[in-house]
Amino acid sequence: MEPKEVQAVRESLVAYGAPLAAWDGHAHFPLEEALARGLVLAREDATVLRVLPLVLARNYPKLDWDKLVENCRRSNQISALGFVAEIASELGKLPDLAARATALWQAPTKQEYFFPLPNSYARRLADARSPAPARRWGFVLNVEHDSFRQIFEKHFG
Repeated sequence: MEPKEVQAVRESLVAYGAPLAAWDGHAHFPLEEALARGLVLAREDATVLRVLPLVLARNYPKLDWDKLVENCRRSNQISALGFVAEIASELGKLPDLAARATALWQAPTKQEYFFPLPNSYARRLADARSPAPARRWGFVLNVEHDSFRQIFEKHFG
């Protein structure tokens, strides 16, 4: 992503409720597009990944799910959406969102690292700390489940 697009995605996520310090909230994109672009950015930025379940849970009642899925298909982020939706549904206690995530699930053909990892030490950490929902969706990452839970405890409700 180009730096201007990264800024626009972060500002849009803040406008939709992401607690990203140092970014002003301005919705450059509709909600469904901001979330889809956020999933692309999250593949490079763990902070964005940590706040996406919160943004999804906060905005779920007004979200056009079909449009979000369409945007995620175009950017090849369906599994990432399912993973984030599963976390959001669990922590936000949103059973309807859980059902939508389950409908997206397909058995992964392989486990892939969610983020580019710079060395073997980072890969070992990801292998050891990857949360169960990430693995279910085919991802290995060094972001523990408690990281998502702490953000929800502080900001959801």
